[in-house]
Amino acid sequence: MASPTIINLFTAFCDRSAGTVAARDQVVYLRLLYIWNNLRRPMSWFEVADSELMSALTLTRNTIKAARIALVSAGYIEARNPGHRAKMQYRLIDLTANKVSNFDTSNNDISNNDDQGVKISQLRYQNLSTTQSTETDNNNDDNLSKSDISKIDTLEDVIRLYTVEIEPVTPTLRGILAKAAEDFGLEELVQAIIIAVKAGREGRKWRFIEGTLEKRKEKQSVSRKQSSIVTA
Repeated sequence: MASPTIINLFTAFCDRSAGTVAARDQVVYLRLLYIWNNLRRPMSWFEVADSELMSALTLTRNTIKAARIALVSAGYIEARNPGHRAKMQYRLIDLTANKVSNFDTSNNDISNNDDQGVKISQLRYQNLSTTQSTETDNNNDDNLSKSDISKIDTLEDVIRLYTVEIEPVTPTLRGILAKAAEDFGLEELVQAIIIAVKAGREGRKWRFIEGTLEKRKEKQSVSRKQSSIVTA
């Protein structure tokens, strides 16, 4: 399938975002669309520094961050932070077609409801023969193999992982996950979910995952300080 044009994406975004997306978020999306179009590349990842967006849009870093979280949460873009002070990476979602995920969701019944969340029946990983049960906490290491984890590189993949392993994702929880991915990084969020799964029934809660993220961040901060002292 041919990559959509800037006109295709602009029209689809305007149709979907009308009355639902804040002006701040629309401005950031349109700037990303402009940058993507200038790069003349298909629907793939591209890099943009926060400073570039701040300068072009006269917005603060925190405003850019808030808009990014909102756009990711709403399913308009994907974003990831490679770390080490590198530029943020973005990928525009093809709003003109259904997104194909790294996960096999064929024959699933999916319903969005603010109260009940996103209920997905028979959701499974590709090439993953093991079935999940929240009542069975044994053999958790086998359920999350390295090959399956390596497929997870977007927030959408994390949301599906969370839905399978922890609980259905409500619209509110989707926003929380998007913010966690922004604050801690996608890889750290995935690792925290893995730890929660290994902890069994006790860990299958967002509060446990949030605590794990905070603890890992603090531990990494201490390790960096110790390393700087040793090398000083």
